[in-house]
Amino acid sequence: MKVKDMNDGGMGSLLFASSKKDRRLGDVIARIQYQDEDGVTVLVSLNLDKEGELYELDSWKVDFSFLIRISNF
Repeated sequence: MKVKDMNDGGMGSLLFASSKKDRRLGDVIARIQYQDEDGVTVLVSLNLDKEGELYELDSWKVDFSFLIRISNF
């Protein structure tokens, strides 16, 4: 599956590619959190669009700083 970086201020979110237009956020199907190397919590959600297809992997640090590393969970 192809993905592209999202314009999220360096927090690591990815948008899943689709040929559909006007996609909208649907359900959250998975959530996890971990500590970045600086000790700040990172929240990650795997989201579907309104039609049930993969939409985005949304990642953000709770203090909105840049992501240092992506966890290998």
